[in-house]
Amino acid sequence: FDYCLIPDHDRPEPGKNIIVTRGALNLVVPSADHDKKKGLIMIGGPSKHYAWDNDSLINQLMDITGTRPDIYWTVTDSQRTPAITRATLQSMAITNTGYCPHDETGRDWIAERLAEAGSVWVTADSVSMIYEALTSGAWTGILSVPARSNDKITGIINTLADEGLITTYNDWKQGNISPCKKQYLNEAERCARKLLAELLP
Repeated sequence: FDYCLIPDHDRPEPGKNIIVTRGALNLVVPSADHDKKKGLIMIGGPSKHYAWDNDSLINQLMDITGTRPDIYWTVTDSQRTPAITRATLQSMAITNTGYCPHDETGRDWIAERLAEAGSVWVTADSVSMIYEALTSGAWTGILSVPARSNDKITGIINTLADEGLITTYNDWKQGNISPCKKQYLNEAERCARKLLAELLP
């Protein structure tokens, strides 16, 4: 390949044709129009790196939405979300929360919600959605799900938390909340500019 764009968590070997990206590239663009009264909660599902605890997850959602009744929370899921979790989300009756299943959204729906949400929570298993949230510039919290092991994927959460880019649910409960950093993680644009500089005469 002329060039390879590889996420840093895959730990690629250095090479002239290697462009290391910070996390997964995505279609989200940074926004300056975040509304503090709007929140987005994105739910993933079990994977080879993470198991699932439906009761724990729902308790976290109830805690967050109950603690911040001033925010209207939109909750969405993904293809990996277990049926029991989807059924629970569907039946939740919380005045400041609305549930929108992923199969009822369009291609640009997530990007549009991220552009306006002031606060975003994402389950720890959803690496792509975590980097989408960070790219948007919104404050980003991480919902706890049980890890199957300590590996390069589960280690992403610790790295981002150490850098103050995200706040884990446990830290949020203890009042250790990282501020929303005014720096955009726009890796798609950075890589596009780098390729243009390399390839154009």
